[in-house]
Amino acid sequence: MLRAGAAYVPIDVETPEERARFTVEDSGARLVITTPYLAGRFAATGNPCLALADIPAEPADEVLPQTAPSDLCYV
Repeated sequence: MLRAGAAYVPIDVETPEERARFTVEDSGARLVITTPYLAGRFAATGNPCLALADIPAEPADEVLPQTAPSDLCYV
């Protein structure tokens, strides 16, 4: 997430479908990362969905970029 300049917008799986879609649309998200089971909930937003199972794991020895309180990841 840090290298991509992404922000995390949590959506509870118990949230009604209409509210979950509103949250995605209102946040301006360009991509939804979810489980295959829940991907259909976000189809109406027009955002591409990426299933967690499809994301390759990063090597454990990789050095992460330095961050500061002004970075998006701290919001």
